[in-house]
Amino acid sequence: MSFRKTVAWTLVLAALAATVAGCGRKGPLDVPPAKPVTVIDKVTGQPKQVDPDNRPFFLDPLL
Repeated sequence: MSFRKTVAWTLVLAALAATVAGCGRKGPLDVPPAKPVTVIDKVTGQPKQVDPDNRPFFLDPLL
């Protein structure tokens, strides 16, 4: 492969990478909810209010 073809392919791949990297949603990040969230208690089966910052996460038992 000649030097010109190598440079041309490098520029094409760089342009493609820049195009793909530019895909996505523009704007600020989504703000988490500020109000309490209702969660069903596994033991009692009753709904309870939980602070959004302290909601249980499915990977918590691993920690």
